[in-house]
Parts: sequence; structure tokens; C-alpha cells
Amino acid sequence: MLSQMTGSLLGGRYRLEERLGAGGMGETFRALDTRLGRPVAVKLLHAYLASDPAFVRRLEREARIVASLSHPNIVSLFDHGPTAPSRHRARP
Repeated sequence: MLSQMTGSLLGGRYRLEERLGAGGMGETFRALDTRLGRPVAVKLLHAYLASDPAFVRRLEREARIVASLSHPNIVSLFDHGPTAPSRHRARP
């Protein structure tokens, strides 16, 4: 279960501090970007989604599109990538 990852360091960068919620795709945590010292929200996908190659391709396409957008009403995407046993996304 992803919620047991509180306290973990993802990718050598994001320390998961508190589980904020869960949904159909995974769980979201309040985290600290230890490289830049800033708070972020990290979404971890459920393992069954992270292991689906078609879903991962769609997610990576979506991440590139979201990262290219800049608007006050759109949350920025700082990072995304694989993190055993899941995949993660980091946002402000």
C-alpha cells in the first residue's frame, strides 16, 4: 500500500511527509523537495497503473503537455518519473 511510504525519500529528492488523499489513480502526499527546500505535492500511482505500458505512455505525453503550459490557473508540473513500486508526479 502506498500510504505506508510516508517518510520515504523518492528519487533521492522528495521526502513524503503526510498523505493528503487517495483516488482511483493513486495517492497524493505533502512532500519536501530536499534539493530546493520547497514544499510540493507528490502523486504516486497505484502499481497496477504504473506497470501498464499504454497508461504510462499516455501519462508521459500528458506530463509533457502540462509542463509546456503556463497560466495562473494551471498548477505547474515540476517532475515526473518512475519510482519503485510506482511512478510519481511533483507539483507546487
